[in-house]
Amino acid sequence: MKIIFDLVAWRKQFPAFDNLSDDQIKGYWDVATTIISPWESCLLNDGRLTIALNYLTAHIAYLATQPPAGGAGPGGVPPAGGVVTGVVVDKIQIQMAAPPTRDGWSYWLATSPYGMALWAFLSAWSAGGFYIGGRPERAAFRKVGGRFP
Repeated sequence: MKIIFDLVAWRKQFPAFDNLSDDQIKGYWDVATTIISPWESCLLNDGRLTIALNYLTAHIAYLATQPPAGGAGPGGVPPAGGVVTGVVVDKIQIQMAAPPTRDGWSYWLATSPYGMALWAFLSAWSAGGFYIGGRPERAAFRKVGGRFP
């Protein structure tokens, strides 16, 4: 089943984006559905898929409405995330370390609070993995018929 975007529910969940038009938000949803498929899967079923897509839409909206590095205006390069490692007061300089991530996807999600929440959800939902295909005895401790290997 394909998840359909519920704009009213999204606006209630993310009131920080009340200043955005419906068309802008729908555009961010469209981008989100190119990253995470809106079709249910064994890992992302109805409730989880809706949460994931809503948070990814909020993440994309957040990045699109933040001023880029250098303060030239909204859009463009997303702000750098990370931990502040040093500050210089005269001439105002802030030094940051990149967030502790393993790949570009995790780093990109770490650039907004909505992306970090999505990253946490996806990590929790995929913990332990899941079983796909194969022989039935590989899914249990006993072989088919109840015998031990």
